[in-house]
Amino acid sequence: MSRGLYIFVEGDDDKRFFSYLRDKILNSKYEYIEIPTYAGEKKSRIKSYISSIESMNSKYIFVADKDNFANIEQKKEKIAEIYKIASSNIEIVVVEIESWYIAGLNDEELKKRKIKLKNNTTEYITKEIFDKFVKDDIRTSYMMDIIDSYDIEIAKTRNESFKNFYHKYLIL
Repeated sequence: MSRGLYIFVEGDDDKRFFSYLRDKILNSKYEYIEIPTYAGEKKSRIKSYISSIESMNSKYIFVADKDNFANIEQKKEKIAEIYKIASSNIEIVVVEIESWYIAGLNDEELKKRKIKLKNNTTEYITKEIFDKFVKDDIRTSYMMDIIDSYDIEIAKTRNESFKNFYHKYLIL
């Protein structure tokens, strides 16, 4: 069992998703797992936090959405430059965290939610597309409902960036 893991995430939707992964898989692999959010925080505070993690010889992952960057490497370079961290500690979600949520829904759940995937992938799903599926539900409740029926094996087949993350961090 590894000592500790810190997963820096952008905001509450990301934290909710990674909390699920922590509770489902990661707790058995680490003594403790912290999931701090960085959106809205001063960059100097995050840099200091990362320095203290490194001084404790703990692991950390900095997770960010690909957003509108042309490719993953450009996004990693930008984050590495801003926070002065190694790109090997940065993981990019394609395209946004909402795509990882949808990736874990089985065919029955997709049908129930009236979600039709293009080419059986979620790598095109943005926050805006996701919000069209939510309709009258409260967004947070909708996301929690997805987590309740989440299938990691299916998610690995529908989103390459999730599959890469899974193989890099969830199989130890």
